[in-house]
Amino acid sequence: MELPAIPETDAKTDLVSNGHTHSLHDGESLVTVREREALGRVCWLLHEAGTLALRSTFDSIHPPLYLPDHLQHMHVKTLLQRLRQQDIISDIQWRQLYPPRKRKKKFTVTSQKFDTKVLVVLLQTCCHLSPPYPHGWHDTPLPTDSSLSADIVRLQLKLQEVGALGGLRKEEYPGVWQQSVQILHNLGNQEVRVKVQRIEKEALPSELASKYIALIKQAWAPAESQAMVAKLREIEKQRRRASGSKSGYKRKDGVQEEGIPPEDKVVITQTYKLLTDNVQAEDVLDRLQQGQVVKVNDRQEILAYSKNSDRMQVLLPKIIKSPVPYAFKLLCDALKFKNPRVYEQLMRTRKAVYKQGVSITMDVGGITKEGLETRYKEVFSEFCPLAWSEETCTIKDIFSQVEIVYSDGKTAPLAAIFPAQTDRSRGPRVLIEGAPGSGKTTLASMLTYMWATAPQSFENRYKYLLYLDAHAMSGTLADEVYSQLLPPSIKVSKAEVWALVEENPRDVLLLVDGFEGSQGGTQLTKVIQGSNLRACAVVALVRPEARVDGFVRPDMKLHLLGIKPSSIASCLRGYARVLAAPNLDQDAEAGRLGGGGESGDSISGTDHHRQSPNSPRLHPEIDLPENYALHSRMNSPYVLTSSISVAHILGRPALEAVTTLTSLCEQLLLALATAYVQSRPLQETTPTDLEEAEPKPDGFPEEVTPAVRRLETLAFHTLTSRQLAFTEMELQDLVDGDQTLLQLGALHKSGPSQRYKFSCSLLRDFLAARFLADLDPVTLKENIETFALLRSPRTAYVVAFACGLYRTDRSSPTLMALFQQMGLHIERRLKRAVGFRHGSAGASNKRSRDRQAAIAGGNSKSRTNNGNSKTISSNITQNGVSGSSDNRALVNGRKEDDSSGSGAANRGPGVTDSYNGSNCDSKVDLVSNVNNLYVYSHSLMALTECQGRPDLVAALSTSFPRRLQVGGENGLLNGGLVTGLSHMMKIDTAEAESTSGVGVVSAEITLNNLHERQRETWIELAQALGRTESLRLLTVNWTCAEMMADFLFTCLNEGPKNLTTIQVIDRTSGGSKVDHEASTWANIRGFCSKLEPHVREFSFLGSRAASVTCHVVQSVPPTLKTLDLSGSAFNMMCAAQLGEALETARDTTTLKLTSVRLPGPAMAALVQGLKRCSCIQTLGLAGVTLDRNAVDSLVEFIKLTSSLKVLDLSRSRLSTEMCAWLASAISQARSLRRVLLHETILLDDGRLALESAAGDSVVLEGLDFWSDMVEIVLVECDVSHILFSRILWVEIVLVECDVSHVLFSRVLWVEIVLVGCDVSHVLFSRVLWVEIVLVGCDVSHVLFSRVLWVEIVLVGCDVSHVLFSRVLWVEIVLVGCDVSHVLFSRILWVEIVLVECDVSHVLFSRVLWVEIVPVECDVSMFCSVGYCGWRSS
Repeated sequence: MELPAIPETDAKTDLVSNGHTHSLHDGESLVTVREREALGRVCWLLHEAGTLALRSTFDSIHPPLYLPDHLQHMHVKTLLQRLRQQDIISDIQWRQLYPPRKRKKKFTVTSQKFDTKVLVVLLQTCCHLSPPYPHGWHDTPLPTDSSLSADIVRLQLKLQEVGALGGLRKEEYPGVWQQSVQILHNLGNQEVRVKVQRIEKEALPSELASKYIALIKQAWAPAESQAMVAKLREIEKQRRRASGSKSGYKRKDGVQEEGIPPEDKVVITQTYKLLTDNVQAEDVLDRLQQGQVVKVNDRQEILAYSKNSDRMQVLLPKIIKSPVPYAFKLLCDALKFKNPRVYEQLMRTRKAVYKQGVSITMDVGGITKEGLETRYKEVFSEFCPLAWSEETCTIKDIFSQVEIVYSDGKTAPLAAIFPAQTDRSRGPRVLIEGAPGSGKTTLASMLTYMWATAPQSFENRYKYLLYLDAHAMSGTLADEVYSQLLPPSIKVSKAEVWALVEENPRDVLLLVDGFEGSQGGTQLTKVIQGSNLRACAVVALVRPEARVDGFVRPDMKLHLLGIKPSSIASCLRGYARVLAAPNLDQDAEAGRLGGGGESGDSISGTDHHRQSPNSPRLHPEIDLPENYALHSRMNSPYVLTSSISVAHILGRPALEAVTTLTSLCEQLLLALATAYVQSRPLQETTPTDLEEAEPKPDGFPEEVTPAVRRLETLAFHTLTSRQLAFTEMELQDLVDGDQTLLQLGALHKSGPSQRYKFSCSLLRDFLAARFLADLDPVTLKENIETFALLRSPRTAYVVAFACGLYRTDRSSPTLMALFQQMGLHIERRLKRAVGFRHGSAGASNKRSRDRQAAIAGGNSKSRTNNGNSKTISSNITQNGVSGSSDNRALVNGRKEDDSSGSGAANRGPGVTDSYNGSNCDSKVDLVSNVNNLYVYSHSLMALTECQGRPDLVAALSTSFPRRLQVGGENGLLNGGLVTGLSHMMKIDTAEAESTSGVGVVSAEITLNNLHERQRETWIELAQALGRTESLRLLTVNWTCAEMMADFLFTCLNEGPKNLTTIQVIDRTSGGSKVDHEASTWANIRGFCSKLEPHVREFSFLGSRAASVTCHVVQSVPPTLKTLDLSGSAFNMMCAAQLGEALETARDTTTLKLTSVRLPGPAMAALVQGLKRCSCIQTLGLAGVTLDRNAVDSLVEFIKLTSSLKVLDLSRSRLSTEMCAWLASAISQARSLRRVLLHETILLDDGRLALESAAGDSVVLEGLDFWSDMVEIVLVECDVSHILFSRILWVEIVLVECDVSHVLFSRVLWVEIVLVGCDVSHVLFSRVLWVEIVLVGCDVSHVLFSRVLWVEIVLVGCDVSHVLFSRVLWVEIVLVGCDVSHVLFSRILWVEIVLVECDVSHVLFSRVLWVEIVPVECDVSMFCSVGYCGWRSS
């Protein structure tokens, strides 16, 4: 800080003794003018800025508006009168406090007239400030004391010190000035700082200097100051003796207690709502801060919330937990003047609590919650963001904003991840899916840290959060929670903690990381499924390949996409702070990597510089090329940190060599080894080590090679034994005590369990792949078959990395053998698929013979070099991992020799249940079929890592299906799968025929909102499909119009010659809004115009937006043979545009408008175009609601047309009048041959009129009195007002539909399967047999009357208002359902099985026999009337 200039002078005087100079008027000694000027400037500062600082502090405690009332309080006025009697307050100062009353003139009391002495006295006596500990008001406070009271004392002592001076010498002046400024800055606000700056810069005349010196001496003369201090001390002693206590509260047994007494804690708890609703946090914060109950950081945290209720909810727990014994007293003092009514209620409650007393018991819940918070803060406060760097920080410092989206594509904020608590018996279940390397573990750690440090950040708050790492669990759930999540010194037992969890499940949130179905034990699986701790909430982070949602029904499913593209720059800045790299910070802001800036080609604009290997700290500059091959994957935290590590350690050339994920993992492993050698202490480094530290093109430094080999063996051990986390002792046993392995950076201690795991599953899979790639071909094949590596999608990365390691080696047959083995495996799985027919038998046998001949003719060349053999730990060998391998180099610059080896892989004791016996794997096999792209996950991802080599594509095409379904699941597909599929589609026809390949004939693509994040990958697939000559049928299901339009435009822009049929199906929800960009409309019109000339059949089905339908109709070419717009939204403009399109149509013979809403005006506009169309032969109007005007227009068209042959009016409602009009038109029709009337509702008179008019020339189908069978399959439909009558057999399958007002009457047999539907107002009457299966449905208002037999299976349903009356036999199985208001009346036999259900309000009346088996159910309100046989177990 620059000191204000003091003008020089030539006047000199003699120095005086005692170390100080006095006033010129003393007569004792003389001072120089300069010393006088220095003293005057300090007095100016203390008088002007000091008075302002004290006044602002006093006004914050007693605002000027309330100051007169406060001074009139009896105890305040009594205290000030006593100070006046002691001459501490003078008469003039008393009149300022209490001005005399005059009739004509009114005086207002204000602090503007108070000087420094009055303000100091008032602040110390009547402002409820606590004196600084331990010296009180009149001695120097502790240097570490930063409270308001301490700063007031420091200012008072400085005033007394300056008041005793006569001048300031040159060497004394800087110290006194800086001390004064520092005190004023701490005590004052911004206004005080401005005042100090002005005084520093302005000049001070000598007259003003003398004035300020006189003012300070008048108020703070040494004799008067000492007398005032002595009198104030005496008054304070008397007050303490009168109060009978020196500090704090004491318990009744006399033991001093830390913090406020338990009685006061109970008072705050009982008046919590009163304080939250009626007290403003700002009114009490100042008082609490002055008493050191609330710190500055606490104040900022509280005021960060906008709502006062939220502020008080944060403040009150701080008061309860405060170690200050008088915290409650300070709260009461603040409320006494600000909120007197609340204060009176608080005192009444306190009096009653103290009278009744409080029994002090152990708060198990509070201790457990505090223990969890302490443990989480301890674990996640030291986070190592880079594996090779020892720099640590809190996880909050390095965590970047991640992109989490719902299944509909909308962004989910981090605060909304925790689900809301419900009143249902089953707590909410949330699944967060994220690809390997997307940051699931980091997200779970950040959520846990936020819960421990800032629980108010979440919208839904839970009292207890249990963070469980499924990989690290080995014991029971109670043991893991107590041993991993709570500190060792906790004062509660394991039984008490687990009893607390079981008694309060709705306050518990389980955050499970790494759950894969069987991982973590059966107890954890039952909790997630809802069998145990059913009411607790669960958030599980899983990999998509685990297919956990196959046996866990989540209430909400989220998708973790990685780092937000807009946050990549901030993420780099965070790593720059860790590495202390200012250049990286600046370039990250420029957005050269994350934002795709154009100015520059790298993050760092400087040349790469390598630090000396003797230094433990590496150079922090990073150089990433702009055309980086993995630029599109930089949102993956693993790819981002790996790229930073490679660029930081190995430099730009190593990063430029990265082309695939395999090559990135190779360079990362080499970077970790290089960093380990470079970071060793100088005394451990030899010249040979320094030479080996430089990265070589042929391998690692020799000293880390054994550790890398052990890492590979350990990774394969985790793959086969499914033990993914190790204690330090277990790890030491497995690696023979090799400490180098722990220091390479591939392993780290994870989470509260503090067990060793691989830093990322991708790195683990890559190391396991390196182990496999070292085996000879025979042993490699045996290991793949023994450990079933081609069965589970979770091992796809291992196989893909193993193939990627051979991507540049064309001389070895190992890679081709791997792809042929994957092809054989695919064929075996496809043959097991039900109803699959994969080509002809001759072609399949020929392909098998060709593949076997290729395998037999290849030589045995492994990806190894002759030389040193790999050392494998005996412990790992016993677990089933064995084989022969040699030391090998990296892919870059590899030169391999022919070698052969032998080995065997035998299954160990830990392998039997890991793959063959895993529940999750068996479920994957059950759902795998030809239409599931996960069947090809290994081969397609391997093809991606091999960059789509044509020979590999040709080898794999023989096992590829003719019919392909992609993206059928509601989620994200692995980008490697889609990229590999694009490579498969790029094979040309000639090459496919030469390898007996089977081209894709039909492809069904599902584009959801999440695929917008993978636009480049899907557009690449569209280009490949457009170039596929064998493609005949393309079906596109879409929920994102932008992706649909872009995909189809790109595909058709390639000009597919043999593509004849395109189906586009809208799968969006009904409530979605249409708000598309101009490019989307242009792409819609573009792909419709490109249908000509090859596409003959075009279907645009289920469009929920009439605007989209209108754009499609406007642009369809006239060469289409079939145009299907079934289920699409129509308006008047759409109908008019369709009519205009039909006028110019040349080849359109079929028009389908099934379930399209066509009122009279719209039908009239459509008929105008149909009249001028001379080629239309089939008109489908099934399910169309026709009014009188619409039928009138249709009748006119039938009479005039000469081309219409088939008219479909199925599922319509025709009145007798409409039937008469149609009969007249049919009799006059010139070309009509068939009229379809299936399930059409009409009366007998109308039916007779149509039959008489049709005669023999027109066939009427669907008018039979009894139908043999009705089969209905509906997905996401609204089903209402349907009658099934006089039908032999009805089979219905409904998925996610709204079903209401359905009647089954005079039906022999009814079979219904409903999944995720809302069922209401359904009547079964006069039916022989009813079989119903309901899964996840809401069932209400269902009546079974006069039915012979009813069988119902309900899973996860809400059942209410169901009546069974006059039924012979009822069998019901309920699993996880809420059952209420059910009546069984006049029934012969009832059998009910209940599993985990809530059952209430069930009545059995006139039932012969009832059998009920409840399993873990809440059964209440059962009632039986009449004579009932009863058996319950």
